[in-house]
Amino acid sequence: MFGSEILDVAIGLSLIYLLLASICSLLRERAEALLKTRAIDLERGIRSLLDDPDGVMAAKIYNHPLVSGLFVGTYDPNALKGAGDDKRMPRGTTLPSYIPAKNFVGALLDTVGGTSAADLRTAAATIPDDAVRKVMLHALDDAAGDVARLRTNLETWFNNGMDSVSSWYRRRSQNVIMLLALVATVVVNANTLTIVERLSIDDSLRATLVAQAGDRGGQGVAVADPYAQLGKLGLPLGWQGGWPGARGNPLVAAPAAVGWAWWWEQVLQPLIGLLLTAFAVSLGAPVWFDVMNRLVSLRASLKPPETPVPAAPPNVTVQMVMPAAAGDLSNNGISPAGAEPNVANVVAK
Repeated sequence: MFGSEILDVAIGLSLIYLLLASICSLLRERAEALLKTRAIDLERGIRSLLDDPDGVMAAKIYNHPLVSGLFVGTYDPNALKGAGDDKRMPRGTTLPSYIPAKNFVGALLDTVGGTSAADLRTAAATIPDDAVRKVMLHALDDAAGDVARLRTNLETWFNNGMDSVSSWYRRRSQNVIMLLALVATVVVNANTLTIVERLSIDDSLRATLVAQAGDRGGQGVAVADPYAQLGKLGLPLGWQGGWPGARGNPLVAAPAAVGWAWWWEQVLQPLIGLLLTAFAVSLGAPVWFDVMNRLVSLRASLKPPETPVPAAPPNVTVQMVMPAAAGDLSNNGISPAGAEPNVANVVAK
C-alpha cells in the first residue's frame, strides 16, 4: 500500500475502535446506573476517612439535612455487608454518588457541636473516633481561631480523601471496561488483522470509512446508537460459520496435513486479532476520538493541491477556396493574368 492508503486504513481502524469503545462505555454507564458502584465507593471512602468501619459516625453525616437532601431514603449502617474494612453497602443503594466538600464539612461541624472555635475545640476533644478527633484538633490549631479557615482546612482534608475514592473507582472501571471490551470484541468478531486486510484491498470500503470519520469528528465523542452505526459500515464482522478453525477441521479430516500455516490462519491469527482489538477498545472512546481527528487532520494537510484544468483551445474554422477554372475567372472577379489564387479564408470563432 502507498502512504496515503496506510493513513486511510489507520483512520478507518480508529473509527471502528471508537464505535466499539462507545458501546463499552454505554454498557458501563448502564451497569453503573443499576449497581450504583460509585455511590458504594463513596460511602466506603467516607467510612475510611472517618475511621468508622461500622458506619456509626457516617450515619450521622449521611442523615444530616445537608447530605440527606442529596438522596432518597436514609443511611442505615445495619445494611452494611461484609466484615471489617471489607464492609460495603449492597448493590443498588440509593446513596449519593457525589457529596460536595462544603456539605460534608457543614454536617461534620454540626455533628461535633459548637459554632465558635473555642466551642468546637472543646467538643472535638470528646470525639470518640481517634482519627476524626486528631484531624479536628489539627485543623483548629492551623486555623488559629478562624472558623472560616477551619472549614477550608477540613474541605481540603475531605477532597484529598476523595482522591483515593476516585482512584478506587477508576481502577474498578478500567477492569470492567477491559472485560466489556473483550466480550464486545468476541461477540462481534472484530478481528483487527482481518479488518486491516480487508481495508487494504477494498478501496470503496476504505473511502466510506474515511468519509464517515471526517463527518464524525465534528459531532463530538458521544456516539448515538454506536452498535447500529457499526453494523452499517459493511465490515467483515460476525461469526458466519463459527470459529474459523471449526470449519473443515483438518485435525479430524487429515491430521497429517496440519501445519504452521493452518495454526496461524485458524487459531493464532484470530486470537491475536481479537486481543489486539480488545486492548485497543479498552483505551476508551475519548482516546480514539482524538486519534481519529488527528489522523483526519494529517490526511487533509498531506492532500496535494488540485491541478487547475487548462482552458480549451478556441474553435477554429478554416475555409478553403479553390481557384476557379480559366474560363470562369472573370466570373469570379479575379484577373487571370498573374493573379494569386485565394488560398484560404480563416475564421476564428
